[in-house]
Amino acid sequence: MALDRRPDGAPGTGRRPPAGRAQSEVIGVAILTGVVVVVALAVGGVVIAQYSGDDGGPNTDLVLSASNEEVTLAHNGGDSLDLADLRVTLEQDDTRKTFTPDAANTTGGDARLDPGERVRREHGVDPGDLTVLVVHQPSNTVVLQDRATVPP
Repeated sequence: MALDRRPDGAPGTGRRPPAGRAQSEVIGVAILTGVVVVVALAVGGVVIAQYSGDDGGPNTDLVLSASNEEVTLAHNGGDSLDLADLRVTLEQDDTRKTFTPDAANTTGGDARLDPGERVRREHGVDPGDLTVLVVHQPSNTVVLQDRATVPP
């Protein structure tokens, strides 16, 4: 058996290091990393497949604005809404006002709120923060929950 030598020239232990060990460690780490990635993708795929994301309510983009006299809801896109299905609640401090929009308050003039149209309504609240909640009643879905500041 040939003795290996240390870098200083002294005789070694008589054993040589196993050939290719460093490569097998790298390959092992690469395989283990691949297994972890595959498992993570499989779990993510199952979670995404089980989530339907559809709660049965309308998918719409309403934007709130408030002046010192009225509150405006602008429909920027998404599903059209029947006005009779909407319940709008205005809250400020201890004051709460609830109403259903009507055709007289919409820019379209009909019983639907379509993309590009607006609903305006006098709010009769004091200057300050105003919270507005719009609920689609048949599906009990919150279509908008936002705050606006009523100027003095």
